[in-house]
Amino acid sequence: EGVSGLIPISQIRALTNGTHHVSVRGQDAAGNWGPVFTMNLIVDKVAPVLGAVVGTPNPTNGAANLDLTAPVSESTIAVAEFWLGTTDPGVGKATSVAFSLSGSNIVATVPLAGIPLGAQRFNLRVKDSAANWSNAVNTSAMLTRPNAIFSSGFSSTISPFGWPSSTVGR
Repeated sequence: EGVSGLIPISQIRALTNGTHHVSVRGQDAAGNWGPVFTMNLIVDKVAPVLGAVVGTPNPTNGAANLDLTAPVSESTIAVAEFWLGTTDPGVGKATSVAFSLSGSNIVATVPLAGIPLGAQRFNLRVKDSAANWSNAVNTSAMLTRPNAIFSSGFSSTISPFGWPSSTVGR
């Protein structure tokens, strides 16, 4: 038989951080009690803390993405979000981005398509698997076009130095 029960959130909020043991057992219609099952309930009310964030590459030089890297106090991160400028849209209302954890750092990858060129303020915040949101951190990055003067498609009309050539095949 399956047994289920509810623990009111008001009781969970009253618990301290850490592991709490919860025991349950069921009673059938005839009044017989089943065995006791004990499980752990882990209460986590501690929000992750982000340290100073750095954006790379900066300047972007036409890069498709900007990586926001910041130290983070825990490794159970479930969501990373970013927004531009100084107006915070609210917790959970910014743009979610892909992220990875590298040691004690989080690396959030922000796609730059559609973001205007020039100096931009990037803000970052994360949520852990217990739904605790971190503090917000920010950094500025200079969004620039690629430096095309030093690029070459190596076509037959371009010299090996990237300059148009008046001769071909020499």
